[in-house]
Amino acid sequence: MNRLAKLLGFGLGLYVALLPWQTRIIVAQPFLGADPTEYGTLSVYATDVLLLAIFIGAAFLPRSVRGSRSVWTAIAALGIVILGSAIFANRSEVVLYSLRLFALGVLLWWLVQQAWVKPKFVLACFVGGATLQALFGLGQFFAQTSPSFSWLGLAAHDPTAAGTSVVEAGGMRWLRAYGSLPHPNILGGYLAVALLISFGFYLRVYQDVVAGFSKWSRENVRRHLEGKQWYAKQAWRIAGLLVVLTLLTSGLLVTFSRSAWLGFGLGWLVTLVHLVSLRWPWGWRLWLKWSLFMVAVVGMVVVLIPQPFAVRSEAAGRLEQQSISERQQQFKDAYSLIKLEPIRGVGYGNMPVAVYDKLERGRESVHSYQPVHNIYLLSVVELGVMGGVVFLAFLLVVIRQQIRQLFQHHTWTSLVLFSALATLLVIGLFDHYLWTLGAGAMLLWLVIGVGSRADK
Repeated sequence: MNRLAKLLGFGLGLYVALLPWQTRIIVAQPFLGADPTEYGTLSVYATDVLLLAIFIGAAFLPRSVRGSRSVWTAIAALGIVILGSAIFANRSEVVLYSLRLFALGVLLWWLVQQAWVKPKFVLACFVGGATLQALFGLGQFFAQTSPSFSWLGLAAHDPTAAGTSVVEAGGMRWLRAYGSLPHPNILGGYLAVALLISFGFYLRVYQDVVAGFSKWSRENVRRHLEGKQWYAKQAWRIAGLLVVLTLLTSGLLVTFSRSAWLGFGLGWLVTLVHLVSLRWPWGWRLWLKWSLFMVAVVGMVVVLIPQPFAVRSEAAGRLEQQSISERQQQFKDAYSLIKLEPIRGVGYGNMPVAVYDKLERGRESVHSYQPVHNIYLLSVVELGVMGGVVFLAFLLVVIRQQIRQLFQHHTWTSLVLFSALATLLVIGLFDHYLWTLGAGAMLLWLVIGVGSRADK
């Protein structure tokens, strides 16, 4: 591998690690009356510039891996539908603003297909970046404050201020962990995916240990002669992963994101099913050990601060009921817009402005106009019924490709990335950020991209 390829590979790892940081310049925003709305905003993020620079550099390298043809076809079909939605959109300019998400997502997918990209390094950088986010989020939660710093894209979060994501329990407003992301639910999604990927590295360590005893090769004889040094290296790798596991699990808990909790739970069960079906050496035992360690961490955190977890799990508090009421209203808005535009949809990225323009203008604040918290229904609202079918077909093609990769190659990367995809698809039932916000959309495209690489 030449120097340019190594530099670009390092740059892509850096991009993945920095993806949660929200440093940006706002270029244009749609307005609802006198107030701007975040949804459909055209922004240029510092990470976008880095990704484009990597793409330009990649033009000087041979492209020996181009990805699955079926996935390419599905991406093209989805792109045509999204572009076509601008013709009849409620506000065509918002479609053009929102196209940034789709274009950069496809670009990331294309880049990780290239032969010079090392998936293990990219995933290690992702886990490293997520671990830093977990540390930051834990600091926010235990300090119950988060300062602003515009150069890093950090907004101030005060639990006493209206609009801040909190849990009300025991007469207190507990600040939920944001990390550097716009909402705790997004941080929860990141940490859930990172937990699954870190388990993949745990499997990899045990693969190395098993390989060290499986046959008498020159390399294995050397390892045994070295003795303590080789065993110490494996022990340090496992210890490091357990530290990462502790931080990621604790960070996921203090986001208080029920969608991330549920998504991770399903992804974790999917991991077990595949370990058993593939007859992975020591697979279910390692899964059980990892599970017991997570249960221990969860037990310590919940015992330390039981009240907010009790309130969050029961969904009986004032804020919980308010959240449920808001989501019910979003579903009503979605069905009303589908009745108005069942074929054409209101346009990619247009649901909040369409609710304002077509349904109701006199709501309490601009924050009352949000996309429905379900990416599958949201795709139908914005792209029409046929567009929603195309989006589902795209996801089915991706799932089929990842299952094929898993059963053909039996790699730990394909195993945990399929579980991560399952996690995100579950989260998509309860939130919209994988469709509407840059950090969420790029997380989905990263998992799809690395998971669908058409090689070993």
